[in-house]
Amino acid sequence: RARACVGCGGMGLGGCRVQDEEGLRPVPGTLERGGTRVLDSQTPYSQRSWRYWTEEGRKELPLPALAPGERELGPDGAEYELRYRLLDVDPLAQLVTSEMRALMWRDGELVADELHVLKMVVYFAAEVGLMLEQAGFSDIVARGAYRDEQPTRDDQFIVHSARK
Repeated sequence: RARACVGCGGMGLGGCRVQDEEGLRPVPGTLERGGTRVLDSQTPYSQRSWRYWTEEGRKELPLPALAPGERELGPDGAEYELRYRLLDVDPLAQLVTSEMRALMWRDGELVADELHVLKMVVYFAAEVGLMLEQAGFSDIVARGAYRDEQPTRDDQFIVHSARK
């Protein structure tokens, strides 16, 4: 049994609230009684999609495909490039849909080109606290941006800790 379970950067990535709620519940027998669950989440208003939450902003979506960008040399000698674009924002469901294109070159020749649609539910800090409570946790504490201090409205990340 573990004394702590830490999640970093994964909140909302499944694009489904029910899955996110289930993901907060500890797997029976893995987190010891009194154990701590820690997770971070990015505030919705600090994300690049925030300006598209309004009706006027959503009229600009989907954004145009990105032009080729900078390639990075990987340890395997291949060159890699990631391209991102925003497709849709549903403020009612707090769902952001984007597209990620990953390309790989070897010896100047394109050898891989993958396109994936990503859906992410974004949460406000109070929602994450309530979800932890509903998952059976107590002593829920929110801290701002990886500091041992109360979060402020300017924090881009909130770190929650809770006891089972």
